[in-house]
Amino acid sequence: MIIFFNYLGTNISAFVADLNNNENVFKVGLCYESPEYYFPTYADILIINLASLTNGNPVGINSNGNVLTNNEQLNQIFETYNVKQMVQEYPTSVCCLEVYSIYFDGDIAELKNALDNLDSVIEFSELIGVPMLLSNESFNKSTIQIYPNPFQNNFTVQTEKTITNYSLFDLSGKKLIDSFSKNEIDNFSSQLNSGVYFLNLEFENGQKTNYKLIKE
Repeated sequence: MIIFFNYLGTNISAFVADLNNNENVFKVGLCYESPEYYFPTYADILIINLASLTNGNPVGINSNGNVLTNNEQLNQIFETYNVKQMVQEYPTSVCCLEVYSIYFDGDIAELKNALDNLDSVIEFSELIGVPMLLSNESFNKSTIQIYPNPFQNNFTVQTEKTITNYSLFDLSGKKLIDSFSKNEIDNFSSQLNSGVYFLNLEFENGQKTNYKLIKE
């Protein structure tokens, strides 16, 4: 179970220490704040897109428990910032992108800078937005269908509920478009690059929910 806290006190270091000393807590991570992104971001997760299908792929774990890849420069960065996991998010069978989530115990700003400077291996890196949790547990997402997904140009949202607003975000949590018009969303989504996106739907009763979309 993952729990998010909005801390309003003055001694966050002591708060984190108390949480870490609790036997029921496995790990504590701070969220990274950046004004250019709509959401706060995880302090220990990044998305990376490899520049090549064959350079930088994970091949195992070293003796320190850090990820090994088939690129020595990337291995040095991963060792410095204690990158513990590298999980493929993309491609599916229909696209060639090499997108991974990496999980680490280091400084997110320094790691992102190091990865962005290794442009022969990393095409780009992105922060991961913290998901927004619903306050109403009775809301049933199973009554909503989104298809096709992956989609080429447009997608259909099938639901008996009245949708009052659509918002589309990229992998970093940055809001790309916000509109009450599905036609406007369709026009925008048809121009998107291939990749992974998140669709936020808001309904007339004030409830919201998020869906992962893949653009071919």
